[in-house]
Amino acid sequence: MSESFIKGIIGDGFLTEVILTAFSRRIGINMEDTYVLAKTSGRCQELLEQFNVHAVQNSMVFIPPAKMIILTVELEDAPRIMKQISDKVSEDALLISFIPGLKLSQIESYFPEHMVIRMLMNPWIVNGYGVSTYVVGDYKSEEAANIAESMLTSLGETIAVESEEELEIIGELILAETFYSYVAVRSLIDTSKAAGLSTEKAREIAIKILSSSAKAIDDTDAVTDSVLERSYNKGTFLERSQQLLDKYEVIENFRKTFETTIAEKNFFRLHYR
Repeated sequence: MSESFIKGIIGDGFLTEVILTAFSRRIGINMEDTYVLAKTSGRCQELLEQFNVHAVQNSMVFIPPAKMIILTVELEDAPRIMKQISDKVSEDALLISFIPGLKLSQIESYFPEHMVIRMLMNPWIVNGYGVSTYVVGDYKSEEAANIAESMLTSLGETIAVESEEELEIIGELILAETFYSYVAVRSLIDTSKAAGLSTEKAREIAIKILSSSAKAIDDTDAVTDSVLERSYNKGTFLERSQQLLDKYEVIENFRKTFETTIAEKNFFRLHYR
């Protein structure tokens, strides 16, 4: 179907920016068909200038005949906002929530005859490499499902699940892995630079090494173990690996990067304005 359908985003924080950036990268999505409910006139102007979207402050006049409504507000604000717009959303609109902790049953209590999707994701969707997991509520609509598919393909890889319990588990794994990968890449870059490599070369090898390992492990553990066993004497391999970890202070660099990132408390700027 055409991707030039009216979209509404309720929330004006960094998560909204991430989603709008993902949309802007997708050929065929019309940003002029996108409306954002923001908190201040200044924020409305910022979103207009950055993404060329319509942004308004008043929830009472926000909902146009939108085919898709995306929720990104803070959890405590969600009930009030959903109550305000519940009787203004068009009958065939799709509701997609990115709000951690907001259950399907809570959303469906305000929109009982709408297709509702809960999603959890990592912020890599901003550059096209995101991974999201989602679950669909009880009500299904073929038109809404087509809209959902169009939207989901703009966010990178997706993992469909059958229950909210699975959604919570996979969502937590996505977040944990995202943080771990960030720390692993940063620590490997720092280690390479400390060993004498340039920043450009350090970044290049960090990405290639981790990408290669991920692909190898994805080819099943049995294959990976077999390759290692044929290529190395197990005892010698482990001993040499330990020597290199010590020589380049890999574990120490990982710990420092982890602690520094936690202390700065600005990882991905995942907060709401």
